[in-house]
Amino acid sequence: MDNKHRLKKGILAIVIIVIASIILSFSLYIKNYFSDQTVDEMVFYLFNGVGGTSKDVILTGIQKSLFPFFMILLALLLPICRFKDRINMIEMNVNHKKLHFSIFPNKTLYRGC
Repeated sequence: MDNKHRLKKGILAIVIIVIASIILSFSLYIKNYFSDQTVDEMVFYLFNGVGGTSKDVILTGIQKSLFPFFMILLALLLPICRFKDRINMIEMNVNHKKLHFSIFPNKTLYRGC
């Protein structure tokens, strides 16, 4: 039951991050390409839709927003990604026993397994 709950929370977190990435990349696109328009023009375009717009305009907008979307998504996903832990230890077999010696000084210098 706990694993299902963790899975749901993980999926919800990823969906929220994707939605946040879409909103941020869309706002960057509007800021860069429509910064000279007034609020009245933006509201007019919002309520009248894009009925007469050609497909090239929409595809160009998507292409220009794709790179910022992936960069924002990567920046938001990196803190929650779990990377494989590195083992900075040297392993030795002595008399059928595994010995681990640390490479770095601030960790345990010796650990028998």
